Amino acid sequence: MSNSPHRWSGWPGAWCLDCGADDPHEIGLADGRIDTDGEKVWFSSPEAEAEIKAAMICPEPGSKRHDPYIARRNGND
Repeated sequence: MSNSPHRWSGWPGAWCLDCGADDPHEIGLADGRIDTDGEKVWFSSPEAEAEIKAAMICPEPGSKRHDPYIARRNGND
């Protein structure tokens, strides 16, 4: 498995432009597993931290499968 990070579409509502995964930090903020003051981040538990950090690795780096800008350029909208 690669150690490459996701390429996010933007925030809010980010998804990975390669694998299509939702941003685990956004999901963690929404479901209460993450809290932040804008500079520091706190996790609700060690398990939540491990799960969110593991989800930050993209399983398809560089594939561009979920990049709408590439699809539109190739005429696949």
